[in-house]
Amino acid sequence: MRLILYFVLILLTMSFVTAASVTRSLPSRVDPNSAVKVRLIISGATADSLFTVEEELPSGININEWSVTGAKEAKTDITTRITGNRYGWSFTPTSSSATIEYGIDVGASSVSFGSLIYFDPSGQGKVDGSTLRVAAITCGDGICEGNENSDNCESDCPRAAKPAAPKEEVKVEEPEEEVKKSNVGLLIILGIVILGLVIYLFVKKRR
Repeated sequence: MRLILYFVLILLTMSFVTAASVTRSLPSRVDPNSAVKVRLIISGATADSLFTVEEELPSGININEWSVTGAKEAKTDITTRITGNRYGWSFTPTSSSATIEYGIDVGASSVSFGSLIYFDPSGQGKVDGSTLRVAAITCGDGICEGNENSDNCESDCPRAAKPAAPKEEVKVEEPEEEVKKSNVGLLIILGIVILGLVIYLFVKKRR
């Protein structure tokens, strides 16, 4: 019984380690009314086994063209499905990784992708929706991007703070200089005392 339990645990661990994953790769921003490339990056797939991906596109958006890198089949032999705004691909990866790339045209507003699902013999998974930001580069929107820099758009690309001016060095007089100054002072005082004594004796002698 214990041996069977260990065997099941090993199988579960193996399926967890080899489970596939898909990443939807989108640009951080695109210009309004432009063509966009979207990539679905597959990793951990089971080589030589059927892999299926279903992508939910934004409402009103259609795929113009697509390609699969890392598939055993030619493009004409890859199974595709279109149901409403959901697009699907089924193909056989030649290794643990593959990439689906497709092109879409966007309008003037940002678009939201829905959920993406995928499955193969290693299991199945889901990718949450994501938003593609569609906006022209505008100075003042708080985002430093494109050809913006601190010279032409300081509000979006603030200049780096100037380094603080070095503190003025306070010169600490060396003990020797202080001793010299004190010695000079003592000599002056001694001279004044001697001069006063001489004057005193001279005046006393005249009397």
